Amino acid sequence: MRTAQGVYRAARDGNRVARRVVRTQARQLALAIAAAASVLDPQLIVVSGTVDETVAGPMREALRSVIAAGPALVTGHLGEEAVLLGAIAAALPQARERVFAGSRRP
Repeated sequence: MRTAQGVYRAARDGNRVARRVVRTQARQLALAIAAAASVLDPQLIVVSGTVDETVAGPMREALRSVIAAGPALVTGHLGEEAVLLGAIAAALPQARERVFAGSRRP
């Protein structure tokens, strides 16, 4: 179990140590989300990267124990490439503007 996916897989397969690690990680992530949610008041939290339903389920439970009427928590579908794809999406409009600014005709 050298990767998060390996730990999640072991937890799904019933490994007690992996399940404990997942519960601990889920609780820590839920506390961080609760702190941010108390300031930002979002309606939806999307977690992505290596986090899958193995962790998201316990995160939802831990989040509900801290914030009774907290935001919905769902897993994203972009996986480990979420940050990269978000950065590209954020930079693309500015890149288009720079590339095509000189090619406009009056």
